[in-house]
Amino acid sequence: MKQMLKKRIRQVLPLLLLCLLLTGCGETGLTDPEPTPEAEPAVDYSGLLRISEMMVKNKASALAPTFPDWAELENCSGETLDLSGWQLTDKQGGTGQSLPGQSLEPGGVLLVPLDKGSFSLSQGETLYLVDPAGQVQDKALCQDTRADDSLIRQEDGSFTETPWISPGYENSTAGYEAYATGRKTPEDLCIWEVMVSNKAHYVEYSLCDWVELRNNSSETLALAGWTLSDDLDKPKRWAFPEQTLEPGELLVIRCNEDDDISWTNTGFSLNAVSEQVYLFDPSGTLADWVSLHEIPIEGSMGRSPERAGFFYFNEPSPGMENAGGSRRVSDKPAALTPPGAYEDADTLQVELFSTGEIYYTTDGSLPTQESTHYDGPISVSQTCVIRAVALEEGAVLSRPASFSYIMNEGHTVPVLSLATDEPGRWAMIYYAPLKGATVPVNLSFYDGKEEIFSQDGEWELAGWTSLSRAKRSMNVSFSGRYGGELTCDVFGNGAVPIDELSIRAGQDYSRAFFRNELCQALCLEASDAVYTQA
Repeated sequence: MKQMLKKRIRQVLPLLLLCLLLTGCGETGLTDPEPTPEAEPAVDYSGLLRISEMMVKNKASALAPTFPDWAELENCSGETLDLSGWQLTDKQGGTGQSLPGQSLEPGGVLLVPLDKGSFSLSQGETLYLVDPAGQVQDKALCQDTRADDSLIRQEDGSFTETPWISPGYENSTAGYEAYATGRKTPEDLCIWEVMVSNKAHYVEYSLCDWVELRNNSSETLALAGWTLSDDLDKPKRWAFPEQTLEPGELLVIRCNEDDDISWTNTGFSLNAVSEQVYLFDPSGTLADWVSLHEIPIEGSMGRSPERAGFFYFNEPSPGMENAGGSRRVSDKPAALTPPGAYEDADTLQVELFSTGEIYYTTDGSLPTQESTHYDGPISVSQTCVIRAVALEEGAVLSRPASFSYIMNEGHTVPVLSLATDEPGRWAMIYYAPLKGATVPVNLSFYDGKEEIFSQDGEWELAGWTSLSRAKRSMNVSFSGRYGGELTCDVFGNGAVPIDELSIRAGQDYSRAFFRNELCQALCLEASDAVYTQA
């Protein structure tokens, strides 16, 4: 009987368990598990915002009076973008500077002063744009630039240096014009005109840099307490004398470091490549400023009586009212036909390019608007130097570009080409010979059809021993007046800034060409401690 009961229980038990499962387990308290909520998809921030321009060395451009480094951002999304949560930083994964919580319209740009974070820009660093999720969406390498030049984004995404900055505006000629127009002229004392590398306009019987000031108010202005400087951190480098200026009156101050400081001379000179001039009022507040760059040879930079901002003048006017002027300096023309040495070529058709009108010469002289107008390829059948300038709309004449075409001379080694628009003076100095006298030149270096460099500078004789021989040593210096230092890999040791090149004749011209050069080469190989020449 017991065995039959056990057998019956084993038959019924699975049915009871099945019933319990189907009825929700009765009083067991078990319930169906709640469905797991699906995770919200991550926001895709790619392609919404990018770095469009930045400045690594801000000394007198935007964001006065402190002039911090800055970056400009562009909305590429096609929709209004909320900037909350975005950051700029110079360390990937590090804390940076948060963007303001505002909206940016499609295609709009935002100027961001880098003055609230724990970093500033410097050469070799990378600027990162980080989205609200902490992901890097854009980056830009901080290249070495001149002060007040910006790095501006190109169509291919790369960055290039430009003096025609446009902080807060589109990266174009129109954007630069809008930025420049935003510099309103002060209503009292202001910087009116500046000239650097002056060799033609005398100020108090002196050829030197100068700054011209103007009383832009309608009342007589006392100058006591006003100061002038080329260093923002040293506002009192030069103090104005106790005198007054009548409404509209001009005052020209010399900037000559070779003369003592006086009531007409600041005692400091201005750099022709990149310089800043600051004007401070009697309270020590920055009242006016200008960043000097790209100024044409024997030209100036100053204000216009009719329009806001600064302009370039081909003809300076110290002590007189400024007239005319252009907002920019035209870019140099380029040669589409590579300059250099050509062998077995009867005729060469040289093509030039510029966005403006081109004027050129073939005799080494400096071209002007009165020179031959470029209308098509220039036919070259013998060695010559083509020198060309360009004139773009709304800009003054460019600096000259020089292209040497060395035709059928049989050269098998690299060639230096020296061009000057003063051949008579050059010959007089060379054959006299005269030490200390200089001539403006273009020095170009070619290895076959490859141009190693082409740079304007000043030429003079060098050394003493070679002066008594037929082949003389010479130097070419690259001063700010002609564009500044040459940066080039001349000797195969990497690109370095060079302010002067010595073109040696050697000490053994009358005997053997190779002895001096051989000794120099052996010294180079012997030890880094031996001073020698490449």
